[in-house]
Amino acid sequence: MFSWQIEPIRQSDNDQMRRLAIHSWGSETMVVHDTVYNLTEQEGFLARSQAEIIGMLTYRMDASDRSELLSLDSFIENQGIGSALLDAYVHRVAAQGVDQIYLVTTNDNLRALAFYQKRGFTLSALHLHAVTRARKIKPEIPLYAENGIAIAHELELTRTIGEKLCVKCFSEN
Repeated sequence: MFSWQIEPIRQSDNDQMRRLAIHSWGSETMVVHDTVYNLTEQEGFLARSQAEIIGMLTYRMDASDRSELLSLDSFIENQGIGSALLDAYVHRVAAQGVDQIYLVTTNDNLRALAFYQKRGFTLSALHLHAVTRARKIKPEIPLYAENGIAIAHELELTRTIGEKLCVKCFSEN
């Protein structure tokens, strides 16, 4: 096992984040609900093992009591990195008075749907053909996922921060 820590994103991390975003998302921009976000311009957290970024999370503040999780990537799977990044984010925005967090994933992303639901998120909206529209802005979005499912729709998941969750949700790292 190796050691790693979670820390806030610093401006000096932008070049490395840009390369990782391009590798994970095709570019440093993400199109969510018909809006373009540059991931290197967002607040967030990094998981770092020595000098290497092994995970990153970006978010934005929405209304005074809501925050949107824009991206969450763990580059080493099943080590608790994604959960630790999510936990750091929840603690940060809760301290700022945020009551609700939400995110958008795509209809093909079965792993993300399972990950977030295990951590207290609930499916709250379906945005039909949103990814089809996003492709007009960001053509590098693939038509099909690696699992063979056509990528066409956005699924929104929401979590109220104060909600009591199952013991298992808190014990997983």
